[in-house]
Amino acid sequence: MRNGQNGQAMVEFALILPVFLLIITVAFSLGFAFAAKQVAANAAGLSAMYWSENPAATTSDIDSECENAAKSMLSLNAGEITLSVQDANGNPVPQPWPSPLPANDYVTVAVTVPAADVPGMDALSGAMSYFGLNLSGISVSETFLVQ
Repeated sequence: MRNGQNGQAMVEFALILPVFLLIITVAFSLGFAFAAKQVAANAAGLSAMYWSENPAATTSDIDSECENAAKSMLSLNAGEITLSVQDANGNPVPQPWPSPLPANDYVTVAVTVPAADVPGMDALSGAMSYFGLNLSGISVSETFLVQ
């Protein structure tokens, strides 16, 4: 090997390394964001199912069910969980809701998680805002029919 080739390889490595690290970081951040979305969707689905099977449950019961389902990865606050009820025709039912809820009503649990609460997503959000894209967080909802 000639002396110039060693220096050339080092320069090429120095040029490629930041790009490679950026790709790895984005891949991990997207993985965390996808996992967090799955956890939030699972929490919304489980708590909506719980509510549909237990129509006399209180809103605090449903909130704690959702928080417990998501605590493996996310710490949800009460403001991040939204509950709603629609009658059999799909019309919204205003609070206070009847207890127990009538059969054939629909219950919806929506979970919204800010980007700052998702591991790795805050860094991805900052990088995306550089390109004019806004990642504000994750929002999922699940609807079930009351039994």
